[in-house]
Amino acid sequence: MAALSWLMLTLASSAPPPTPPPDLPPVFRTAAPVIATPTAAPSASPSPTPRAVTTPLVWRFATPAPVRTTPAATPRPTPRPTVRPRDVPTTSRNRDAVRFLTGSAWACTTLAGTPEKHEYVRTAVGFDLHNIFEMTNRRVELDEHYRFNPNAQTWSVTLANGAYVATAAPWTGNIWTFNGTTQADGNGRVTVRMVYQYFDDFVFRRDFQVLRGDAWMTYAAETCTRS
Repeated sequence: MAALSWLMLTLASSAPPPTPPPDLPPVFRTAAPVIATPTAAPSASPSPTPRAVTTPLVWRFATPAPVRTTPAATPRPTPRPTVRPRDVPTTSRNRDAVRFLTGSAWACTTLAGTPEKHEYVRTAVGFDLHNIFEMTNRRVELDEHYRFNPNAQTWSVTLANGAYVATAAPWTGNIWTFNGTTQADGNGRVTVRMVYQYFDDFVFRRDFQVLRGDAWMTYAAETCTRS
């Protein structure tokens, strides 16, 4: 049985292919197709995996532009108002009466509150005082003439045509005192002194005093401010 099976396989593999019948259409007259043994495609060599190129990260910082600095302005001291040189008296011990009193007008007020205006005007031998005030609703103007004697180093003053006459030493310190007399009604002349008191370069006071016993008493005065 085994031999018979082997014989049949042998005959089948060696027999020629069968011829198709002549009555078949042409399309069926083709010989049996030859089955080609598939050829294995050549295996492609695997491409090498590209290596990743790592670019080092470089930090670049922009160079800052130079900053131009402006030096701070030097503060300037605020100028202080100044008085004209001729209006500023000397502050030395030997006070210059001419320079202190002249050069500007003075606004004065009496003890009774009466306003006055003093104008000291420089002259060749000293200065004059033009005193303007009101009394009983009328304008009154009195002139005083101050003269300096360089030989005797003394000052003299004459008020209102001799109504008051006095002399004084040069002005030193804060007090300038004139000793003299004034005409009194029916009693001849009475001793009166006139005292200038310096407070600062812009204020002074002038007193008229009479002697009562052993003390001098002020009966008239005026405080003046440089205007």
